[in-house]
Amino acid sequence: MASKPGWEYFRRIPCFDVRRVEFQKPDLVVVIDDVAGPPGEHQVEQFWHLGSLETRARFGLPEGAELEESWRSSVFGGKHAAPMLVVRRRGNLPLRLEARIRLNP
Repeated sequence: MASKPGWEYFRRIPCFDVRRVEFQKPDLVVVIDDVAGPPGEHQVEQFWHLGSLETRARFGLPEGAELEESWRSSVFGGKHAAPMLVVRRRGNLPLRLEARIRLNP
């Protein structure tokens, strides 16, 4: 019977991300990304695709998050412009990014 790979498996991969999602009652979701990899400086990016600009108010992101234009598909074969938030960090690994999302405005 095959078993799931342990941390030794991941140590052979150049860089990897462990994402933890926590629900904090009554209406907060916290997303924590821990990125690990080889020594040296790296650029890490986190993308949040929004359905609309109004959704931006629900996100608590680190300082410096940038609003960019992206696209989304609401139906098969469709594609239209939509906003996206991007968090970029440059530094030595391990590195942690945290986002807070309010479910109620």
